[in-house]
Amino acid sequence: MFLLIFAFLLPSQNTIKPRKNNKLVTFGKFTDINPGRITPVVKAVHKILPSVVSIYTVKNAKNQSGNKFGLGSGLIYTSDGYIITNDHVVAGSKKIKVKLHDKRIFDAKVIVTDQKLDISLLKISGKNLPVPLLGDSYNLLQGETVLSIGNPYGLTSTVTKGIISAVTRNFKLKNRIYGNVIQTDAPISPGNSGGPLVNILGEVIGITAAGKTDGGNIGFAIPIDIVKVIVKELLKYGKIRNIFMGVTIRETKKGILITDVTKNSPAFKAGLSAGQYIKSIRGVTILDSDDFSFILSTFIVGDRVNITTNSGKFTVTVGELTPLNAVRIFAENLGVSLKKNNGKIFIMNVRKNSIASSKNILNEDILIAVNSKKFKTFKELGKFLLSVRQGTVIRLLIKSKHGSFIVPYTI
Repeated sequence: MFLLIFAFLLPSQNTIKPRKNNKLVTFGKFTDINPGRITPVVKAVHKILPSVVSIYTVKNAKNQSGNKFGLGSGLIYTSDGYIITNDHVVAGSKKIKVKLHDKRIFDAKVIVTDQKLDISLLKISGKNLPVPLLGDSYNLLQGETVLSIGNPYGLTSTVTKGIISAVTRNFKLKNRIYGNVIQTDAPISPGNSGGPLVNILGEVIGITAAGKTDGGNIGFAIPIDIVKVIVKELLKYGKIRNIFMGVTIRETKKGILITDVTKNSPAFKAGLSAGQYIKSIRGVTILDSDDFSFILSTFIVGDRVNITTNSGKFTVTVGELTPLNAVRIFAENLGVSLKKNNGKIFIMNVRKNSIASSKNILNEDILIAVNSKKFKTFKELGKFLLSVRQGTVIRLLIKSKHGSFIVPYTI
């Protein structure tokens, strides 16, 4: 019996001894961690987590789930309290709370927002906040590992993993247009919106915008290169400036025909000319005028845009639209000329087969108002047109010899 017990207490020859290269280390708040567990994914997560916030809102109206409360995510952008999130996360909110990774809670207010591009900039009173590493999105690799971090269903600091499924996607969701975005299969759920999409180095490469729940793990993120420009525009100008290309197009059976190119415009300088058919823009096939308007609404002043026509490829540097150019483009697209006389704006030279002729607008009709606003000068009209993003439907109040009528028009 003694021998049996003694034998049991003796160390076995098969006892596993720690290897020298598996020396235990300290990582984060934990000690005695086997370094083999500290994978690139773990490192990336611990880099980004302190910069990710949860956003709680009280909405003015009930959302689809039937309540007035909203959940979302955000990313600390500057150490003095600027927070990036999606516009749809905070739109219509009466009250916004931001909860940091360290559990501190702040009141937040919307500084500036852009509904079309779905980016909003919030401000909290925090100081010395942890700022993330911002990567690049122009050189993304299809198939590379990415992580989505956010607040799905109120579960704070949730991490999901996937790959980049595709780049330069374009899609519409309700009244928003997402252009040139990243597609990922990293699971994205309600509440993830506004959080970061990061690469394996822990660098932010996008801001999560939406996920499709009817087709597997299909999610979309706004590329960080676009976000940087949007935020710069919003902070400097308080809005996204309207763009100017200088092309007039018409939809035909053969495709999108360029009918006119303004002299010295960005399109003119790039070599585009009347008579060319647009085949693709930014690699997206353009089949009709809706496709053209869709892709145009994703441009920002200063963008370099590749356009392929039936006669070759061209690179257009997007310009800024002035009030008078806005009026000229409006008139050209409507298919008319405008004349100012005695504080009234008269419609002249209505072209055959134009939008104006299809709406029964005639020569010498008067443009009384747009969206119920009256204008006496082209400059006033131009400033209004600049305030309206492309792709928006406006209402023209036209006065003719037979009475007044409303014409809906997509700018």
